Amino acid sequence: MTDTFSKKYLDESIELIHKLDASAIEAMAQGLGAVRDGGGRLFILGVGGSAGHASHAVNDFRKICGFEAYTPTDNVSELTARVNDEGWDTSFSEWLRDAAERKFRDTVPDGGASWFAPDDFTPAAQASRGETVGE
Repeated sequence: MTDTFSKKYLDESIELIHKLDASAIEAMAQGLGAVRDGGGRLFILGVGGSAGHASHAVNDFRKICGFEAYTPTDNVSELTARVNDEGWDTSFSEWLRDAAERKFRDTVPDGGASWFAPDDFTPAAQASRGETVGE
C-alpha cells in the first residue's frame, strides 16, 4: 500500500523539524528580545503572499510579544502611491527611511538570523547579496 498524502506530509514535516538549528532559533529570539527590551521597533517586509505573512507576523509580535511592529504592506494606499510616484525598487527602502524617524535600535530581520538597516534594502544592496531585486 502506498503512503497517503497526509502521511507523506507529516513525515516530511518531522524530517524538516529535526533539521532546525535550535541554537540559531534561540539566537534570533534573544536578538528580538533585546530589540524589544531596548525600545526598538520591528519592521517586517513581504511581497505577494509574504505580504500577508508579514501582516500576520506584525499582529502576533504586537499582540503576543509586546513589540512596536510594522509592515509597509498594511497601508496599501501609501505603498502603491510610493510605487506610482517613486518606483517599486525604492518603495520599501523609502518607507523605512520615512518610518517615524528611524532609531538605531530598530531592526528588520531577514529570513535567516541576520539584521539589516533600512539602507540594506536598496536594489544595489540586494544585488550585492546575490538577491533578486524586489523579492
